[in-house]
Amino acid sequence: MAITYPLAAADFWERLRFLERPTFVPQHNKSQSMAGNGDILASFRGEPKWSVNVSLAGGRHDRNYVEESDMMHLISRDGTILAYDIRRPFPANDMNGWKLDNRTVTVKTKGSNNRSMSLQDLSPQFVVTKGDKYSVLYDTDKRFLFEVMETVQADAFGDTAEFEIWPYMPPALAASDVVTMRKACGKFKVVSNSLRPGSGVGNMSSGFGFSLISVP
Repeated sequence: MAITYPLAAADFWERLRFLERPTFVPQHNKSQSMAGNGDILASFRGEPKWSVNVSLAGGRHDRNYVEESDMMHLISRDGTILAYDIRRPFPANDMNGWKLDNRTVTVKTKGSNNRSMSLQDLSPQFVVTKGDKYSVLYDTDKRFLFEVMETVQADAFGDTAEFEIWPYMPPALAASDVVTMRKACGKFKVVSNSLRPGSGVGNMSSGFGFSLISVP
C-alpha cells in the first residue's frame, strides 16, 4: 500500500523519542532596517509560520533506524506530517482529555480583525485558556494551528465570546469549520537541509535532529 501524506501523529510524531521537549516557535518572515532618525522599520514578507527544532535521544546504534528511514522518505517525497505541542497535548481546563466528551467543537464566528474567533458546542462553562493550542480543519484538507491569547469561559450553552488568537486566520477559514482541541495538530514539512545525523562509537549512537516548518 502506498504511503500517503500527511503522516498521522500516531504514525510518526508520537513514535519519536525526544531528547528534549520541542518548542513551537513563531517564525516571522520580516526584514528590519533603521531610518535616519533612529526609528526601526519592519516589513513583513508573507504569513508567519510555526517552526520546531527536534532532537531525538540516542541509544544502541540501530535504535532510531526506522525513524531515520521515515525521515529519508519524508525528505525525498517532500512529504508532510501532523504534529502537536507535546508540552500541553490537552487544553489546560481538560488536562486528561475527557471533559469535552465526544463533542464536535466548531468555529462560531470569525472576528472582523481576522485575529479573533469564538467557538461553539463546548461543554458548558468550559474554560478556553491562554496558551492552549487548537487547530482548525478548513478548505477540505488544510490545517490552521493557532494559540489562544486570552482566557474566556463558555456560557451555559457551550459558546464563547470572541477571543484573541495567533497567528492571523487564513481567508478560507469560516464559521462551522471543525476545531480540534485535543492533540491539536498542525501540518509540517521538514526544513530543507535541516537533517542533523547522529554520530556514534561502537554499538552506541546519539540521536539525530531536524527542523520543521508549518504549511497549510
